[in-house]
Parts: sequence; C-alpha cells; structure tokens
Amino acid sequence: MSEFGDGEIKYVVANIRQSSVRAFAAKHGVAHVTLMIFDGDGERKLTLRGQNSRARLSAIFRRHTLKAPAPAPKQAPAEAEPSGPATS
Repeated sequence: MSEFGDGEIKYVVANIRQSSVRAFAAKHGVAHVTLMIFDGDGERKLTLRGQNSRARLSAIFRRHTLKAPAPAPKQAPAEAEPSGPATS
C-alpha cells in the first residue's frame, strides 16, 4: 500500500470471525483469505481468493486506480435551434 498516495486506495481489513463480517462474506459468497475489490459505487469488480504475491497485488491495485477518460460532451449542431421557454 506504500506505493499509493493518501486516499488513492481505500481499504478495510475485516475479521471473518465477527458476525457482521460473516454476513457480508456470506452475501458475497466468500471465505477466509479473500480480497474483494469494489469501485466507488460499491460494485464488486474482482474477487481474489488465497494468498497473492506483492507484485500481483500491486499490478491489480494499479489497474484499479486508473480511471477511464470521461467521454467528450456532445455538442449541438451549429444549425440547431435553441429549445425551451424564451427568456428575457
């Protein structure tokens, strides 16, 4: 995690033996030694089971932090008439 800046990756370490965590794990169908990666909207993107090397995790985290460029806004054709109520 030291490769990433403050706030670049948010993470939670959970003890699978706690009842609230067991419910979360059951909901996602995972067991002990599991890493789940979620996007900013809480959608699970990836599940890794078992131990993973530092290099593999670093590559996965790096890909996860890359953001796709936002699509360019669509512009109205030059000949388009404005729509909506007239303003004064």
